[in-house]
Amino acid sequence: MIKDMQSTKVLMPIHFPLKDGTEYELGIEKIKQYQELYDDIDVIKELHKCKMWDIDNPSRRKTKRGIMRHINMWLSNAKPTKTKQQVTDDWRKEYE
Repeated sequence: MIKDMQSTKVLMPIHFPLKDGTEYELGIEKIKQYQELYDDIDVIKELHKCKMWDIDNPSRRKTKRGIMRHINMWLSNAKPTKTKQQVTDDWRKEYE
């Protein structure tokens, strides 16, 4: 477990159900990379929404080979929760 610098949330790996009945563990480091890349959305919330979609749609679950593309596409299609100005302000605070 690692504390998320952006909030008081504790980062933990997220497990996605796969088509073959196993789970894919999305590690903390990968989650951090997504947070840096998609800094205008709530990555943790979106990852949990993606996981719930997989749970609710067992016939459309992904394979181990396709799960990362699925996650990346989910995050790319997520609606921003921050404006461009808020993102810019966050970057300024980080580098001051």
